[in-house]
This record gives sequence, structure tokens and C-alpha cells, in this order.
Amino acid sequence: IFLIAVLLGSITFSGCSLFQKRYEKIEKKEVKVNTAGRKKVVLNNTNGDIKVTKSSVDSVLIIKAEATFHLSKKELNEERERIKISVDTSENIINIKSDFVKENKLQIFNIKFGSEINYELIVPEGLEVIIDNTNGKAEILEVNNNVDVSITNGSVKLNHSTGKISVDITNGKVKGDLDSTKGLDIKTTNGNVSLNLSSTFSGK
Repeated sequence: IFLIAVLLGSITFSGCSLFQKRYEKIEKKEVKVNTAGRKKVVLNNTNGDIKVTKSSVDSVLIIKAEATFHLSKKELNEERERIKISVDTSENIINIKSDFVKENKLQIFNIKFGSEINYELIVPEGLEVIIDNTNGKAEILEVNNNVDVSITNGSVKLNHSTGKISVDITNGKVKGDLDSTKGLDIKTTNGNVSLNLSSTFSGK
């Protein structure tokens, strides 16, 4: 009875917003970073997919972020920035961290909407890429950069990338089509590895 009373009270105080109609809104953001004099880019993300592709512009890293929110009509009309991206270039490492405005409608149960941010990193040559993601998939597509990917729950896809590649995944699978690399190291705890390798590919 006590829990029911608290639940009803929380719904009342929230203006019954839990039962309001929701509208999907996609927010996108793009950031460009000069990579001159910098050796690596590090992306820390919690929930979302990450794609790494090759840049056609020298010394310019392009960061694209996209998040989907489920908002009430009132929230939909608010002029509010919901994606927050922090890019630290104070040293020779580019550190990217992200946050978002959590839509907590029923505070006691901490129900959240819009809790994923998807990224695309468009990287120039010579920049090492380090990805640390908890939940989501990662795609490394036709880059010759050295790439280090760490994922807890998700999957990794490797497509004709030629740099030194390191993958550490706890729960998920690794798939790839590879012709040659400067080094390949894959570690998985729960999941499988499926690679299509060229006839000249050698390794252990």
C-alpha cells in the first residue's frame, strides 16, 4: 500500500507526464577538430553505436553525434540543447566525452528517455583511435589508422582496415573482411569471431 501511494504521488507531482503522448525527436551535432600535432583521439561513450571512417581532409577530425529523444509536446517546443559533447584538446590527445539531458519522468524509478548517443568519427591518416564503449556496436570501415576498441556488450565489424587493430569485447561478436593489417589482436569472453581473410593474410 505504501509503495502504491508513493507511486501515485510521484505521478501526480510529475503532472501525469508518464502518460502523455511522446514524440520522437532526433538531435544531431557536428564538431571539427584540428589534429595537427596530436597523436590520438579517445572516445568514451556509454550507450550507442560508433562508426570510424576515413577523412578526405588532412589534419581535420570530424565528430558527428546523433541522439533520439522521446518528448512530450511541451518539451518538443522547448529550445533546449540535449546533447552535450566535451572535446578536450589541451594535450596531444583529443579526448571526447558525451552527456545528454535525461528525461526522468518518474523520478522514483529513474525512467529515462533518449539515453543513447551514436557517433561517427571521420579520421585523417596518422591519428590513433581509441574507443571505449559499454553498450553498442562499433564499425571500423576502410581506415589505415591504428584502432583500439573496447566494448562490454555489443559487436564489432571490421571492413578492409589496414592499420594495427586491437579488439577487446566481453559479450558480443566480431565480424570482419580483411586483406592485410599491421597487426590484429582480438579478445572475446562470450561471443564468436568470424573473419573473411585474404589468401595472403598471415597470423596466429
